[in-house]
Amino acid sequence: MNKKITVMFFSLCLTIVGFGMTSAYENTFTITGGNGNFESADYHNGYGIQWEESYGSSSFYSARYEGPQPIGDCDNDGDNELLIGGRDAVLRVMEWNEEKQTYEETHTLHCPFYPLRRLDADGFAIGDLTGDGENEIAVSWYATVHKWIEGKYRIIGWNPWIEWNGGGSPDCYIGDCDNDGQNELILSCRDWTRSIPEIVVFKWNGWRLVKVAEWIDPGINGEVFMAGMGDTD
Repeated sequence: MNKKITVMFFSLCLTIVGFGMTSAYENTFTITGGNGNFESADYHNGYGIQWEESYGSSSFYSARYEGPQPIGDCDNDGDNELLIGGRDAVLRVMEWNEEKQTYEETHTLHCPFYPLRRLDADGFAIGDLTGDGENEIAVSWYATVHKWIEGKYRIIGWNPWIEWNGGGSPDCYIGDCDNDGQNELILSCRDWTRSIPEIVVFKWNGWRLVKVAEWIDPGINGEVFMAGMGDTD
């Protein structure tokens, strides 16, 4: 009798698990491979993969970085773009092609000294950094600001203070951290050749990017890999 009850209980468990797995996977679809191709996208009010792309398997060249705010209207045309950075010294601007139903790489950004200096696009953000009502792209390489001007992304300002003081910047964030109504560029930092503040803040003064603040953990040679901002109190 006990054996029969055990078998019935085990069968009931398998039924419950099977039902759960069916519910969990009923909204999936078949991916045909990387490089932006997919076969179908029937979400049924759920989440699914809309698009994917493989940049290779090399940890030195192919790895991608997520960035703090990788989606936004960086060319101020009313449609959002997607930013993809990685270890190949390129920041890619991706735009959705409604007709082809896929993302296309429309522009590539580099650091100010490229190709003599090849820096990875570790951190990047989209926001109105200059206070003119239009968005710019900020990248952690040399705290560089890229702006869409006459059909092209152009570098309008950069500040190498972090690199020239022996550090690097894994991430950046655009926000009004001093509550003056104008956004600042907040960069997280790590040391390379000597100690450097964990957070460095830059501000657009009307014609260039200037360093206005820093935070360093007293007595600790620390590293910060992501910057953020909000009303914590």
